[in-house]
Amino acid sequence: MKISQQISIIEHDDSLRHTLKEVLIFHGFAVLTFRCVEDFLAQDNFALADLILCDVNMEGMDGFQLVILLKNLNNNTPVILMSGSLLVQEETALELGAAAFMSKPFRLNELLRQIEVCIAG
Repeated sequence: MKISQQISIIEHDDSLRHTLKEVLIFHGFAVLTFRCVEDFLAQDNFALADLILCDVNMEGMDGFQLVILLKNLNNNTPVILMSGSLLVQEETALELGAAAFMSKPFRLNELLRQIEVCIAG
């Protein structure tokens, strides 16, 4: 895996966001973190991410809306959506075009495997 692979994490839970960041940096990824989708979209170069890891349920724009927006912008960056909610959200996420869905809580090795699959294309 190349160091240049950029992952953007969008997660409202400070503790989870920090943990994910530390794990991904340890595994050689460059990581940017955001508390909400709006903060992510406000960055000038949000389209440079190789992968987006995004919570589904947040105040303001949610993960589903992000997937739809990126699709409408013809941005093909893979998005892995995460949620602690029901299976129905997984079906919705995949129907909308998310690359993958992770049910919380998840094992970090499962997340890393899914990231590798999504980045590999």
